[in-house]
Amino acid sequence: MRARIEAERPILLGVSFGGMMAIEIAKRIPGATVIIVSSVRDHRQLPFWIKAGGRVYPHWLIPRMRRPRWRVSFLENYFLGVETDEDGRLVSEFQNKVDQQYLDWAIGTIARWSNEWTPPHFYHIHGGRDRMFPLRRVDATHLIPDGGHLMVFNRHAAVSNVLREILC
Repeated sequence: MRARIEAERPILLGVSFGGMMAIEIAKRIPGATVIIVSSVRDHRQLPFWIKAGGRVYPHWLIPRMRRPRWRVSFLENYFLGVETDEDGRLVSEFQNKVDQQYLDWAIGTIARWSNEWTPPHFYHIHGGRDRMFPLRRVDATHLIPDGGHLMVFNRHAAVSNVLREILC
């Protein structure tokens, strides 16, 4: 991904796992500005259940095709902060289309992420009601009090206002 970025001082923006990826890319681009949304800055901000659960992720215990979707979707919806039918449809569409191999890799990568570095030009937009990465564990530069993990979708106006504040 780094090889495709031609700007000398790019602005890297990532949501959730994408925020972690933006930080990793910034390690290779001195002077990059990093904006993360609904994410964490370093491994200390990951909740214990992600660190522990991701290391023993049960994909190897129960193959995805035989795991009833309804048994896990209510937990996923809870942690993602599904509030409306529209949120639920969005999450369901993602769950049905995501490549299982990628998802297994991403969950394991998140659980084992060991970053301790913070980019010099760094902004963190976080929701006060994010259950995936609870506010008590993060040190955000900008807070959307009623935002959850899906706030880029269901609180997009508030997120856009913060982005304008940062970029202008």
